[in-house]
Formats: sequence, C-alpha cells, structure tokens
Amino acid sequence: KGYIQALLSELFLEMWRTKKVKSNNPSKKNSKITLPRITDYIDAHCFEPITLTDIAKLYNFNQVYLGRAFKKSTGVSFNDYVKEKRMSQIVFSLTTSKFPVDEIVRNAGYTNKSFFFKKFKERYGCTPSEYRIKYAYIPKEKDK
Repeated sequence: KGYIQALLSELFLEMWRTKKVKSNNPSKKNSKITLPRITDYIDAHCFEPITLTDIAKLYNFNQVYLGRAFKKSTGVSFNDYVKEKRMSQIVFSLTTSKFPVDEIVRNAGYTNKSFFFKKFKERYGCTPSEYRIKYAYIPKEKDK
C-alpha cells in the first residue's frame, strides 16, 4: 500500500508537470518548452537545496515570471512541488530500502528532524518508522 501511495504521488506530480498551458503568447510557449526541463532538474536534485531564485538564474528567467508560469503549468507552487517531490522520495525510500530513517531524512535535506517528523505525521498520521513497518515492501521467497 505504501509503495502504491508513493507511485501515486509520482503520478500526480507527473500529471501536474505535463498540464498544458493554453496560450498563444510566444513567451509562454518558450516557458512551456522549458518547464519540463525545470521539473526534470528538480526531480533529479530534489534532495539538494533548491530555490526558485537559483532555478530562475539557471534557466535565464525572471524569478516572479518563472514562479507564476510554474504554478500555471503544474497547478502547484514551486516550493510545494519541491516539498511533494521530496516527501514522495522519502516514502519510496522508507518502503523499499533498509536505510535507517534518520539517514533517509538527513539525505533528503531536512536538518531539523523534529520539524520533519511533525510534518510527516500531519500528512500520513504516523511516524516514518511506523509508516515503514506498516507499508514496507518485503519480497516473498518466490520474488527473490
């Protein structure tokens, strides 16, 4: 169930990413082409410190314009997208790996463990350790 939940999170993120911008404005067409590259970059670097300012500089966009275009294209703000991506990766790691929870959280870029645990519990109704116990994928003998 946890593995499926992580995959569904990935699916929803992908749906937000590919939502089409309905406009004939040439500058918006340019952002339509660039936004998948930006979300690919975020997906690949989600555990690193990522800011809208850094991404705007990297892709030569005005920060305010990029923030608006990103939200219009994906349906979520830049920061919410990054948070959702990180959380889905953490859930995936919890359910498919044997790494300690503290290590997964630290590798995800969370320096305040108690803040992360609070947010995780608000979202999933349990601690990361409880989530792992409840939803971890344990291969059966015939799967090995």
